[in-house]
Amino acid sequence: MGILRRDVDRLRRALPHWQIFEARSGSLLPLSADLHPATNSLWCRRATTSPWSIEVLLDHADGLDWVFRRSPAIRRPLSGIMRWTGDGVPYLAPEIQLLYKSKAIRPRDQADFERTVPKLDAGARQWLCTALRALTPDHVWLTACEG
Repeated sequence: MGILRRDVDRLRRALPHWQIFEARSGSLLPLSADLHPATNSLWCRRATTSPWSIEVLLDHADGLDWVFRRSPAIRRPLSGIMRWTGDGVPYLAPEIQLLYKSKAIRPRDQADFERTVPKLDAGARQWLCTALRALTPDHVWLTACEG
């Protein structure tokens, strides 16, 4: 699940009796009043003895734009970052998810790329190619992305 960093207080209100921790530097620390700038995910559980139930990934926004945390020049209107399944379940646009996965490619990330890129529409594919080129001009995915 993902939310905008600016909506963390809404998450706290939605889960008032839950424990919420910041994942940072390989540790889980109780969520403080001020979210640490280096925190990119939160872990939630009902009680100390409960298993972790929810991981919440945090995304940046500037006004009406989503902002890629690794390169603020890479942006997209917030209205275009989500997709929905036929049942109405929201998910992050695949091209954005692939951009996150492009930093340190694991075998499962490569498999996701190979399965997903052929299914992207022209606009989504072009956006991914442009973002990859801006981050890493010689990225290994560019040839397949552009082809």
